[in-house]
Amino acid sequence: MKISDLPFEQKPREKAIFYGIDTLSDGELLAILIGSGTKGKSALEIGNELLFEYQNLYLLSKENFSNLKKHKGISLANSLRLEACFEIAKRINKNEKIFLKQLFSPEDVYKLYSYLSKENTEKAVLVLLNKKRCIIKEKIIDGKYTSSVTITAKEIINEVLMSNAFYLVLIHNHPNEDCNPSEDDNIATEYLLDILHTIGASLFDHIIISSDFYYSYREHQKLPKIGNKTKN
Repeated sequence: MKISDLPFEQKPREKAIFYGIDTLSDGELLAILIGSGTKGKSALEIGNELLFEYQNLYLLSKENFSNLKKHKGISLANSLRLEACFEIAKRINKNEKIFLKQLFSPEDVYKLYSYLSKENTEKAVLVLLNKKRCIIKEKIIDGKYTSSVTITAKEIINEVLMSNAFYLVLIHNHPNEDCNPSEDDNIATEYLLDILHTIGASLFDHIIISSDFYYSYREHQKLPKIGNKTKN
């Protein structure tokens, strides 16, 4: 049966518009992504067939788009659209574990980014926080971060202003296993302090991670004091 022949309240798009997207079944959600059916088969029927074949959305999301397009009624564009949707869902799930997480101390930062200790080359992460010290954005930077060519003042200002960030954290690793700051690290810290001061933001910390531990500029009292917050 064509979707156009269904009662109004059973049409996926109309149902989503008038009753909310969360009222749709898995098959109806797939039908909206598929868009249109083929001769003798509606998008809703194709969606339900996919669910029957793969059992659930999770197992369907694991399928490669090259195999999806082999299914009758799934074009290359449809298979890419489905794969894009599942990839977005994966990234949202990944981001949920990081973003809006509050950072109260250098140790909190270290626990979240300790994976940098396993890197064989130097990498850096700029982390942007709101006033409550929740992560709102992160920017991963490969290579020597202290170069003004790699991280320009304009780039930092744009990142802070576009994210409406209040604090910034710089984290990077030392592959040589020594977490003590170098002269370049000190220069980078002063560089960030000067830039952030001009736009009313603060450097929450600069943390250096090695295979054994970490070094925090804030813990070593090398940064201006910021307002103390306690966990609620």
